Amino acid sequence: MGEPPVRVEVLTQLQHHGIPPEQITYPRVTLSAPWRLCVRHSPRQDPAGARVTLLNLREPHGPATHSWPLHQAQGALAHPSQPLLALRAGRVAQVFDVAQRCLRWQWTFAHPLEFWVWLEPEMLALVTEEEFHVVELGPHQPGNAALLSARASLAFKGAQPGDFPSAVQFHVVELGPHQPGNAALLSARASLAFKGAQPGDFPSAVQFAPRLGLALVLTKHALLFLADVETAQPLHRVQLAWDIVFATVPDPPRHGLVGVCRSGKVLSVSLCPDPLLQLLSPPCQPLSHPAPAAAGGAGAGPVQSQPPS
Repeated sequence: MGEPPVRVEVLTQLQHHGIPPEQITYPRVTLSAPWRLCVRHSPRQDPAGARVTLLNLREPHGPATHSWPLHQAQGALAHPSQPLLALRAGRVAQVFDVAQRCLRWQWTFAHPLEFWVWLEPEMLALVTEEEFHVVELGPHQPGNAALLSARASLAFKGAQPGDFPSAVQFHVVELGPHQPGNAALLSARASLAFKGAQPGDFPSAVQFAPRLGLALVLTKHALLFLADVETAQPLHRVQLAWDIVFATVPDPPRHGLVGVCRSGKVLSVSLCPDPLLQLLSPPCQPLSHPAPAAAGGAGAGPVQSQPPS
């Protein structure tokens, strides 16, 4: 049997790292890179003994796995590439150096923090009910955080109840201005058919494989759609697992993504270019062979094979 176009690998099981199943949820588990996963959890027998565990998914059971006591933190976010760990509680955000085990940066805001994300290796975005801040990690502890820029994100929203098969539209839009000399990209949209999907399923994440020109649309119940970026047309779909996926991050080297399932499995989903090309390419048709032209006549030329009409 040939290689499948979509490969799914279980990187680790969070329960093997002491994470209780009921605590494997979106607010507690965060992915900041394909190999960086952070979990806030507490033992069943000691709810007050909260901890934060930082996993290196390249070596999930290796020496790079760390766990520390955690007090009053409402969020933990690992740096995508450096040994840094960000914690937030109320109006305060802190960034710790994991290797040196010391506090590197701290900020206090006017309102409680609701959301945050790493924008760049040296840039952390933080959102409150009233403000949006972007702070840069410099060599010295900064003063007040400054509002540098705004950022927008598009997302799909599911409607309840959803007991009947539905179709969701996937949109591809060029964000201008258009650069002279580049081919014009027309905005496109297409429908994603949910026939046979789990009741109430809906798209929850969109990642891209730029080198393949594909968009990966993943649903809550682990149904993966592959769509052409230029035309938005769905090309293939596959059920990755019979589970709920609640956190994803792109994995460019593998043309895929890494996702966390509600069951505790951490999945690596990669696209295999050659099998995918064979799957999506139309079957070759034999060329027709017209009768040869009369030899020696006026206008006679070389015989050419013509593709079928």
